[in-house]
Amino acid sequence: MYLFQYSIVINRIFRSPGQWLKRMPGLFVQKDSKMQKMMIHYNDVPIYPIVLSENFDALGEALDDLMIKDRKVCIVTDSHVADFYLEQVEHIVKEHCAAASHFIFSAGEESKTLTTVENLYEFLIQNK
Repeated sequence: MYLFQYSIVINRIFRSPGQWLKRMPGLFVQKDSKMQKMMIHYNDVPIYPIVLSENFDALGEALDDLMIKDRKVCIVTDSHVADFYLEQVEHIVKEHCAAASHFIFSAGEESKTLTTVENLYEFLIQNK
């Protein structure tokens, strides 16, 4: 599940974040008891953070760190993940930003197309 606010991505993964991070050498990782933060850089310029956590307990704190209280956020997820987590995540996001919407695409490889990206862009434009 991804939350989009400009180029900001928060990704909830299903296996241990530590195992995933070990496979990505050279990335800055900040660890605390609730979450791990990884800053993505391009040409040595920080672009956006990825926040990894075992649950959503620190999601509100991560959103506050982004200073998006007066911004709109779009939650982008597939239909399988939405069934399990969308309601919980959307509730938290709405408490920490001006407005929240969601875009759900069909789960599976057949949805990994430029058409899905085009549909997302259309949705974002219509809901700006």
